[in-house]
Amino acid sequence: MNRHLSILLLLICLLCNRNIGFAQSMIFSTDTVVLTSCDTYPKSIDTVLIYNNTDEDIIVNWELTQYQSPHESYYWLIFEPLQYPPSIPHGHVRLDARDTAWIIFYLAHDNFYPGDSAWMQIKVYDPLDSFDTSQTLTAIQYCPLETSITETPEDVQLQVLPNLIVDEATIKIPEYITATSLILYSITGEVIRQLPFTDHEITMSRDGLPGGMYFVGVESKGQIIGINKIIIVE
Repeated sequence: MNRHLSILLLLICLLCNRNIGFAQSMIFSTDTVVLTSCDTYPKSIDTVLIYNNTDEDIIVNWELTQYQSPHESYYWLIFEPLQYPPSIPHGHVRLDARDTAWIIFYLAHDNFYPGDSAWMQIKVYDPLDSFDTSQTLTAIQYCPLETSITETPEDVQLQVLPNLIVDEATIKIPEYITATSLILYSITGEVIRQLPFTDHEITMSRDGLPGGMYFVGVESKGQIIGINKIIIVE
């Protein structure tokens, strides 16, 4: 999801919230961002837009809660307007009333091979807890198993219905995409399942998978495209 689409979706949410009188301290455009790239020094992982939906300025804290990479690596991020040095585990930013800010994630590695994944989580919250609002944000970089793949096209969208999976879910792709397989990944990038994909939709059964967050993508012409987050519930 690019920045323009993030802004559009967030504005729609804000208009809906205003119409129903909804109030909270921070509204987030997403909670998980994914970059499909094998670069050791990739472009920024997609960004999160935050909106302060109150009439008061807020000192917003962030702190690292999890970080994992298969090789020597480091991370840094920009919490607009501040850019934090590599591997700083926490920080804070002033978010003005009725204003927005970007969080932009960066990861860098000495090596990054097909099948590798790196991810980090930060908690963003109001330290005074005056609005009882906090959010955990996850950024993931994944290097697909095919070495010849290029960046994931941004306009390919997978539909997962329902996304809170109890027994099974149907995954749909656009008609202009020809897919050969459906691939299910763990949160750390491990391939859990690979199923043949011969049409524009496929039903995936839970089949004993434990509850939690996973990622699903489809393979098309040697490229992993349309990676989407799914949640399996107990």
